[in-house]
Amino acid sequence: MLEIIAKTLLLPGQEWFIMILLIIGFWGIKRRIFGALLLALLGSFILNKFLKHFFQVPLPPGVAPNLDAKAYGFPSGHTQSVTLILTWLALEWKQRWFSIGVVVWLAGYLWAIVHMGYHYPVDPPAGLIVGLWWCFTCRWLFDRPWIKDQPYWAGVLLALGVSPLLFFVPWVPTVGYFAGMLGFSLGWSLIEGRCEFSSQSFFGRMFSIFGVIVAVLLCHIYIKGWFHVLLPQRWVFIGWFTFLAFVFSTAGYVFRRAWGKASTIVSA
Repeated sequence: MLEIIAKTLLLPGQEWFIMILLIIGFWGIKRRIFGALLLALLGSFILNKFLKHFFQVPLPPGVAPNLDAKAYGFPSGHTQSVTLILTWLALEWKQRWFSIGVVVWLAGYLWAIVHMGYHYPVDPPAGLIVGLWWCFTCRWLFDRPWIKDQPYWAGVLLALGVSPLLFFVPWVPTVGYFAGMLGFSLGWSLIEGRCEFSSQSFFGRMFSIFGVIVAVLLCHIYIKGWFHVLLPQRWVFIGWFTFLAFVFSTAGYVFRRAWGKASTIVSA
């Protein structure tokens, strides 16, 4: 029973869960909130890689064999990401019940990730502290008056801000996250102002969201293989991740236009 509870509490840290949450949020709720969150999350990955290689605290013996030999555990990257996401959303909606739920869930997450043997007890609290600090830092940046009207430019500034850390971490995948921030910001700037869902039907929104999920999934499974042909080995992840981020930020516009044209043809 404890294992089932622990796995449930760890769901927000799963890659597929985060991806679906961000797609639904960016293409179905509010781009400014979830677009900024995605950029902050990519920056958080780079920061976490830097801190792990600075401290070089090993993972528990049972976890390390499943990862590469240079994988470290302090601070916990999953805890840092989950803290960033949940705190960001709590600060956006400012509902007491949601904020209390976030605190309870984060406390449970700290317990669960240690209970499952993924980290030593010191790793998750460190990830929690860094995640909170990074959340408030990024929100300060995105709340600047000169950024609010064009939040995608904050992605470029954020990428430049964390770029010095790239000299102290492995080339892959960290530079891929950096390039992904630029690719997502570029795509967001291209569709901003052209793609509003306020006048679109519920089914139109669902079609767009489902289309983005499928497009991202196909990129994740198949298109990465194409880059092995197009690029040198060390550039494969970087090129693929940049393309994936660009697709994430633009595919909804393509599916929205497709739905609009299909609806016009049917109604005619």
